[in-house]
Amino acid sequence: MYILDFRSKVIHWNAERGFYGRSLFNINRADVVSVYGIQDHLTNEEDIYFFPETRIKSFQKTIRHLGSVTITYEKDCSGYSLRNEQGQYLCSEAHTFRFSRDAVSSWETFIFIDDDFIERLDHLTSNQWISKRTGDMLDVEHIQYLDDFLIRIGGFMIDIRSQQVNDFGKYRTILFHENWKPEVFLLYSPVIYITAFSSDDVLNQLKLCVSSIRRFGNYTGKIIVMTDRSLAYIQELCGEYDTDFLDTDTLHPSDFVGYVCSKYYILDKPIYRGHQPLLYLDPDIIFDNDLNVILKDALLSEEICAPFEKQSPLRTQPSVGSSLIQLDGLSVGTYAVGLNGGTIIFPNTENPETYDFIKLVRRTIRNVGTKYGRNFCHWADQEVFNYMAVKLGLVNYTILTRYANFISNDPFDPYSKKGFVHFWGNSNKAEVMERYMKQLEEIERSRALHRVAD
Repeated sequence: MYILDFRSKVIHWNAERGFYGRSLFNINRADVVSVYGIQDHLTNEEDIYFFPETRIKSFQKTIRHLGSVTITYEKDCSGYSLRNEQGQYLCSEAHTFRFSRDAVSSWETFIFIDDDFIERLDHLTSNQWISKRTGDMLDVEHIQYLDDFLIRIGGFMIDIRSQQVNDFGKYRTILFHENWKPEVFLLYSPVIYITAFSSDDVLNQLKLCVSSIRRFGNYTGKIIVMTDRSLAYIQELCGEYDTDFLDTDTLHPSDFVGYVCSKYYILDKPIYRGHQPLLYLDPDIIFDNDLNVILKDALLSEEICAPFEKQSPLRTQPSVGSSLIQLDGLSVGTYAVGLNGGTIIFPNTENPETYDFIKLVRRTIRNVGTKYGRNFCHWADQEVFNYMAVKLGLVNYTILTRYANFISNDPFDPYSKKGFVHFWGNSNKAEVMERYMKQLEEIERSRALHRVAD
């Protein structure tokens, strides 16, 4: 472990400079003062608070460069003092550390941190986060290290002493604002993945879909194409705006079942790990409004999200799992409708509920196919998805429904611009999608002209 002072400086030592401090994100491994074997001696602050009669025990430790010291938890300062054999306390001074004080204040108190704590704090300050309560972004671009173990992150004042290592999660973090107000923050590192295999028509849909994401969806983050084509091919096809944030996940399904079920082949893959949320798309989708709003709304729910397919009753429509629901003897409401599997948002692939849900969907597709035949469920991915949503109740259907339009004929009203349009019922999808894109471009040009005129 390392010794951190009230200015968030870690104690270092070398023969030329003596003692000096460096930022906890800029530790010099050759010079840093390390402390070993003290974890079991460190005080549990909650125990001391709830049981004030608990006797705080000091302990002795020999630390390289500091010598033999007595380490004591200072309740009033929520930190540790280090006293040498002459009875003087270690003090953090302007540019050095010395045993020079006879009493303890904040300058003479320290906390012990380890590499895990530093890595998690670095993860926090190196990524984008959204407040679970307000939906606001945590402003990690503006970080100040202040006295008394304080870090100002945007509008939040964090006391490092009030934080524990497990508060800093990979996807979910708890910060105690002003020492006592807990705020939950969710990692915002989205990725979109789209399936597009073999067919030239499907690949043309993909091109239009990606173009709409960049142009009208205002999304600049990573897009992964799950495909049997090369990365170079996809980059050439879809690289109208950029190629730096365009990648491929290569799969080679051999039939329709493999094509539609490939969307669930994301578990334990590094290319998806660390992203939150994950948006799956069929390629026959055009975004006509800000995609980031949709992603943030879904993220704040911390649930799997999919939109209603309002024209598909769960009781009678096979494409949304009616056959499986009936075979299992499940009861659904008379007017209950199914979910569309062409637009699904998953929190992240390491979330236990998400992981288990996807795993169960995959296993159930296999089990049903083994029992009744591979082609028993024609829309295998969507049928089983709906069946599991009914049985487990883990899918949020309100959020994406607000943003979804499903178009099965033409003409249609492009002015609604709810968020995205799924062209699921057209035989010549790419042509109809392109026509809609041109309508959106015309609207954009018209609005630009009005702004100039104003």
